[in-house]
Amino acid sequence: MAKNQQQKQKKLQLKAAKRKKRELEIKKKEFLKKQQNQLDERIAFAIHLIQEKNYHEAEKLLNQILSTHPDVGYVYYAYGLLYVTSGHPKQGIIALEKSIVHDPKFAPSYLNLAIAYFKGALLHKMVETIDKMHELTCYDTECYTQAEKLINDARVMLKKGENTSLEQYCQNLHDFDEAFNLMSAKSYPEAIDLFSSLIKKEPGHVACHGNIGICYSQMGQKALAIQYFDKALALDPNYELALVNKIITEELKEGEKLNSEMKRVEYYKDFPIKNKSLLEEMSMKTLKGE
Repeated sequence: MAKNQQQKQKKLQLKAAKRKKRELEIKKKEFLKKQQNQLDERIAFAIHLIQEKNYHEAEKLLNQILSTHPDVGYVYYAYGLLYVTSGHPKQGIIALEKSIVHDPKFAPSYLNLAIAYFKGALLHKMVETIDKMHELTCYDTECYTQAEKLINDARVMLKKGENTSLEQYCQNLHDFDEAFNLMSAKSYPEAIDLFSSLIKKEPGHVACHGNIGICYSQMGQKALAIQYFDKALALDPNYELALVNKIITEELKEGEKLNSEMKRVEYYKDFPIKNKSLLEEMSMKTLKGE
């Protein structure tokens, strides 16, 4: 009898322990859900501030949220929205890429990343992002409709300016990136071939001429290098990159190689459009001893 009583008592204790565990799990879920709801509400309010163009307060709130929730993708989405809306597409791209890493199925992150690329004139990246959105996310009527409009806007813009199709424009940008990567990897003959192929499609591509000049200069072929720097300057006399590289190359002897670290400069985006001078910036760095 005593043994049976002990077994019953043990079963009752086990049931009570299981019941208590379930109750704790329920309370924990409710607590976490409440916390998540509060977090979502705070981020939603930050997004509301962005929509109201109250960027300073929105950023202040997002900074507070990020300090305690650095691994929440929705926070980075809100940051991306803030930067894209306030006219800082480069910062927006960084934030939205982080958002996608945390939540690769959230369509609005892809849409706003595509908008950031559009504003940054990186149309090939815009198209790639929209393609990824279609591939990885569930259908979102608003996002997909806005993405289609973005593609159409890009086509119209190119028709007015570049007079080329969006597909060809994106392919050219892709090829330029590949050629630049080859140049950075010191595969100069291959880079020259690809830059030359691009010039056949776009004879007025200033950067391609300038980059071929750099390749020849890095190979120690001074005369050919100067020839291509001159071609770039004939197309755009204010293209300071070609002017700087020509001046440096002219100091070399035929056969002597340009010895400099390859660094990509988005010249037309970073200098003329911002009323900045590459030569002045280089002079200031020299004076500061950088």
